[in-house]
Amino acid sequence: MEPIRIKVEKKEGGFIAQCLDNPAIIVTGASKADMRKNLNAAITGYVYAFPEDKNEFFQDGKMRRVDLLEARLVPLRAGSGDAGIRATPY
Repeated sequence: MEPIRIKVEKKEGGFIAQCLDNPAIIVTGASKADMRKNLNAAITGYVYAFPEDKNEFFQDGKMRRVDLLEARLVPLRAGSGDAGIRATPY
């Protein structure tokens, strides 16, 4: 079962998380725990509103595993083609 990939950014005052597989799902939270709670609620709400997309997030009646990927800025290297942002697992 493929995980649901979530990009997480630490911002002043908390965290922002966006689903990489469905960019319509974006949440905030004052802490990682708040962000996770809000993320679960957003995914559940999305599936309730768009039941035809249920398989995007659920398999065999269970929500797919969620992988949080931290977005970090990294220095650009000349000629590397590096975009300057890496997503690494939490």
